[in-house]
Amino acid sequence: MADYPRHPDREEARLDMSISQVWAAERISCPHRDILRAYLAGGLEAAAQDYVAFHLEVIRCPFCLANLEDLDAATSAEKEELRQRLGRAADRTVSSSAVFLERLRDSGAGG
Repeated sequence: MADYPRHPDREEARLDMSISQVWAAERISCPHRDILRAYLAGGLEAAAQDYVAFHLEVIRCPFCLANLEDLDAATSAEKEELRQRLGRAADRTVSSSAVFLERLRDSGAGG
C-alpha cells in the first residue's frame, strides 16, 4: 500500500480528497480543444457531438465554455482574414485581366 501522509486530525493515513474533487481538478471529462474545434465545425460523429453539447449546455463547464469562446473568436477572425485575402486576390485578378485586355486591344489581336 502507498505511504500517504497522515491526516492532522487522525492517526491513520488517508488521502484528503474525494474522487469528485480529483475529477473536477483534473477536468477528466473535458473534451480536448481539438474536439471542441471539431464540434464548432460540426465535424463530430453524433455520439461525440451529443456528449460535447451535454458538457457545454447542461454541465456548463466554465473551462470548456471559455475554450469554445476562444476558438469561435479565432475562427471568426480567420474567416475575416480569408475574406480579405480573397477580396485582394479578386481585385488583382480583375486588374490584371484589364491590363491583359488592354494589351490585347493595343496589339490589334483582340478583334
